[in-house]
Amino acid sequence: MKIQETFQEAGFLCREVKRGIHNVRARSRVSFDFAYDLNELLMRTAIAAMDAAHGHNWTCEAVAIRLLLRTSESFQGVIILSERGIVSPARALVRMIVEDSFCAAALLEKPDEVIRMLRDDAEHSRRKQAAFISEHNLGDDPEVLAELRLTIEAMAKKQRIDWRNMAKISTIWPQYLNYQRLSDGAVHTSATSLDRHIARNTDSDGWTYRIGPAEQGDIDATLHRAILATIPVALVVTQVVPNSETKLELADLSSRFLQLPNGNTV
Repeated sequence: MKIQETFQEAGFLCREVKRGIHNVRARSRVSFDFAYDLNELLMRTAIAAMDAAHGHNWTCEAVAIRLLLRTSESFQGVIILSERGIVSPARALVRMIVEDSFCAAALLEKPDEVIRMLRDDAEHSRRKQAAFISEHNLGDDPEVLAELRLTIEAMAKKQRIDWRNMAKISTIWPQYLNYQRLSDGAVHTSATSLDRHIARNTDSDGWTYRIGPAEQGDIDATLHRAILATIPVALVVTQVVPNSETKLELADLSSRFLQLPNGNTV
């Protein structure tokens, strides 16, 4: 397999970008140092909680720990992508973390309601998938499809999670604005997300296509929003599964967070 050298040959998979990781991290050293410190603390918090928690998989503790495990994976993905200057996919992961943080914070306020919402959402998704298979006859066995239709009719109609309502239950409702901006600017195919791939000429109405790693301000902003959304998930776990050591360390990191660069507008 040939490894291409330049961005024009292979985009973010080229050697040029890989060699540039050190420079990207150096330019945003404060943000990356914080992100790596937080990630190490996330893992210690998760491992300690997994060792301490007991019970079935729908206890408040078990749900909180799974949220933290999901958040940790996404957060690590944000760091890896940001090191290469890949901002839009990194921000899609940040948006996932924001959802996790709403869910975790709401879990502290109304655990029974949040768990019901999660279970109803899963049932809703399964019913919709089954209905799609039935509607489009995606199968070769008529008897199986007939049984599936009967199953769908017997399934209760549940509701999907409304993330605006989930955010309102939580104590971090103001972060819903970040959720909206990340959705429009990174997750969805939209005018805003497509606009990232052009560069306008400030002296005229002209523009050109934009390719290559993101600028430092965008990388700092991406890490800032990721950290902002990640810390609440870990804090919830230390409260649901008490862990005084990591709770104090998270509090120390929270004070350091105030010194982080905000970066460009998301």
